[in-house]
Amino acid sequence: MILMAKDLKPKFNSGFTILEITVVIGIMAVLLATAGLSIFISRRDNLILEQAGQDLVSEVRLAQSKILAVQRIEVEGEQPFTSKAVIIKAENGQNPLIYYLSSDCSSLKKAKTVDLSGSVNLSVPSSPVYLIYISPFAKFFAVSSQAAPVFINSTNNTCEPVEPVVTDDVNITLINGSKTYKIKIDKDSGGITIVQ
Repeated sequence: MILMAKDLKPKFNSGFTILEITVVIGIMAVLLATAGLSIFISRRDNLILEQAGQDLVSEVRLAQSKILAVQRIEVEGEQPFTSKAVIIKAENGQNPLIYYLSSDCSSLKKAKTVDLSGSVNLSVPSSPVYLIYISPFAKFFAVSSQAAPVFINSTNNTCEPVEPVVTDDVNITLINGSKTYKIKIDKDSGGITIVQ
């Protein structure tokens, strides 16, 4: 058999064309961007939820410290006063509200709404729950009642709720989509624990 010179030339058609490589790189870029975006959104939701939980815990602790220090409380539209208790209202689907009790135990003065972020929902088992920190003896009560708690002057010049108190720890759950952030409040001391 006689070989021709043109048959001796090497053939270079065994590789990928530039178009094939470009298509593969484009598909990989779309897949990586989709995966990266979903990870970013998930992490962002976790951070929003954690921030809302930390904000709620810090506001409750700040209110506790004001009451225990027997500080004069300033509420918008009111003269500064010495409060006998701080009351935090936790209700399903609502931002928590902070109230201070007047020194004669007769009226609640709304001080603040704790903003949890628009996408975070609050959930408590028996809604609403009122967390009550009383000065100057650092007593804690949790009351589950549809109406605001009513207080009486006790023998040691403090205010105590008339309603029966919750007999279990109070569990507050913050929800953002499928993510949750749990806060446990001890039924005896009012101590706050973040449960992950």
